[in-house]
Amino acid sequence: MSNTVKQISIDLRILASRKVLDALNIKASTEAEMEASEVEDPDRAKLFTWKVELITANKKRYLVVENLATGYCAVTSISSKKETREIEGYITRAIDMSLFKERISPLNLQGFNSERRHFVWIESEHEANLDENTRKAELLDTHSEFHIPRENVQYKLTRILNRHDFTGVIPAEDDYSLRPHCAMAQLLSKTYGNPPYMRGAYNVTVNVPIPGYKFSRSLLIPRETTFRELHSILQTAFGWSNSHLHSFTVMSNKGSSLIIEPKSDDDFSFLSTAQTDNEAYDKPLVAVIGESAKLKYTYDFGDDWEHVFRFNKYNHEYNLPYATCTKGQGGPLPEDVGGPDGFLAFNEIIEDPDNPDYEEMMDWGGSFKDSVFDIDLLNEDLRLLYDFQDPYLNPMFW
Repeated sequence: MSNTVKQISIDLRILASRKVLDALNIKASTEAEMEASEVEDPDRAKLFTWKVELITANKKRYLVVENLATGYCAVTSISSKKETREIEGYITRAIDMSLFKERISPLNLQGFNSERRHFVWIESEHEANLDENTRKAELLDTHSEFHIPRENVQYKLTRILNRHDFTGVIPAEDDYSLRPHCAMAQLLSKTYGNPPYMRGAYNVTVNVPIPGYKFSRSLLIPRETTFRELHSILQTAFGWSNSHLHSFTVMSNKGSSLIIEPKSDDDFSFLSTAQTDNEAYDKPLVAVIGESAKLKYTYDFGDDWEHVFRFNKYNHEYNLPYATCTKGQGGPLPEDVGGPDGFLAFNEIIEDPDNPDYEEMMDWGGSFKDSVFDIDLLNEDLRLLYDFQDPYLNPMFW
């Protein structure tokens, strides 16, 4: 924690309606306890004040705790009636896990956790926002069972609730009105005086090998990025449409290979003698990739587009929660063209107006001739990918 910030002990103030308190069998704190929980520091008052709603979705009960200042939510399921202390433990773990998974600076999390003392339950007169609760219930109902791996389901539901639907209006980078996860990171940073996010990123160059052509992206990828997220980053970086299956291959320096891919109803394990690990798909890169490992991403098992990673010097100072591109070559490649060999044949045709297949190929994929690499547009898309088009929410990346 920053040496300039004085550490104090603060109660976590939880606002709940009488209906919620009764449903949870929790007794509201006394007037003396509420008065003792008040703090003079306005930033800490915001950070330590949350409201709780009880939402039923998919025949399950969920506690959704929301920070009043930022709108940041954390989700925990309540399977049956619990003791007050157990419920407080559920809430604490939900908040802590979700903030860690948002890649919040460990120093800021340490400050928040070390200052948090007791829970103070305050009966609130606030009326539940029925429209907002309906939206949350619909999201929880949709995503609690399907498409999301069961490991860390509650965090994934938390992440979904904090990514509002993208309206098409791109907010400024310092506008957090639609990005409560960013607002929470900034509030923690302001309170404890450290940068908002974890430091450290893989510095990689990803090449799509095609003889005579250069299609590459140099990317800074946060070390806690999962393979699921990396898939969406690569789809965005190379302009693919996510219309086909994909997999990652991790090759150790000892010669063994591990295939990492999402769970599927189709079994393609017969195509390779390598070990397959579906569970690793939602693990961070740092937990799977060793220092000397090699990585390959294959998209479209028919066209077989291989993306080969080269790991450059690790960037210890990078402190953004999303990937950024530092340079690149080549615009988006055409889908369903037949892979590298098909691309060479296709490109030969569209470069020769006298070819008998020229007009047909131009009608099918002539826009490729005008495609260019735009680093500014790509970095905007990568930020939007993190802020709105989340791979756990957007069906494009399931």
